[in-house]
Amino acid sequence: MVRLETIDSRRRISAALTSFLGLLALAALSVLIPVAHFLLVPGFLIAAFATLAMKLGTNTRILGARGACPDCGFEQDLDLSGAWRLPQDVTCRGCQRRLTLTAASAQPG
Repeated sequence: MVRLETIDSRRRISAALTSFLGLLALAALSVLIPVAHFLLVPGFLIAAFATLAMKLGTNTRILGARGACPDCGFEQDLDLSGAWRLPQDVTCRGCQRRLTLTAASAQPG
């Protein structure tokens, strides 16, 4: 079972702008660092725009996932990282087998 949270546009824009402005501030501060500013300023600027685009495009956040391994039956919290997408690979903590999460198919009723 996967628990998801839908992020409304106001929170999404707020989070995107907060991250963007924070990275811009780091870029501005890194101008003061001799020699390293040649890499830091462009790096922070690229990260600022990339983060802005990613956060504005994300409308769902993973709160957690729990399930049993179909091979060993071990009940566990699943480690999901990155953006929510299907299929997604996880590793069973009990038997160390690779599991692939997919969408549940509708059962004919």
